[in-house]
Amino acid sequence: KAAKLLLEQRAEVIRDAITNRSFETHFQPIVDLRSGRAVGVEALSRFGQLPVRAPDKWFAEAANVGLGVELELSALESALEQLHLLPPGIYLSLNASIETMMTDEFQEAIGAVASERIMLELTEHTKVGDFVQLAQRIEHLRSKGVRVAVDDAGAGYSGLAHILNLKPDVIKL
Repeated sequence: KAAKLLLEQRAEVIRDAITNRSFETHFQPIVDLRSGRAVGVEALSRFGQLPVRAPDKWFAEAANVGLGVELELSALESALEQLHLLPPGIYLSLNASIETMMTDEFQEAIGAVASERIMLELTEHTKVGDFVQLAQRIEHLRSKGVRVAVDDAGAGYSGLAHILNLKPDVIKL
């Protein structure tokens, strides 16, 4: 009973973070090393709400209480709302789990912006159950101009199977 109560309390904290967007979106520059020029930015979420902890802990906790997709979508929407503030020619790199990327809400959010300015970084935290369906979703995004990256290649579940099946435009090591 105590474990269930603790789980419910943790879920409430995550729901509050989603509802109130009690996080900030920071943009980390992506620089072309040859020219020294910024070519893109990676959107990163930073949480100021208690309990204070690293962003990966927030997203892991959200996944543990069944709110991972909702928190990711909220973070993605926050970043996408700021796309118009980026200089022309600068792309926006977004981190998303396979579960989030497979949702209709994600597809709609990406479809509502200048998709050719989006780099989708698929995170390595979960195993891909159906590469065929995933490849179809990715091809749909690519047809709109979205580029795909495999994040932290070699870590978690983003090994050789990810790279061979997804044919990413970028591999992050």
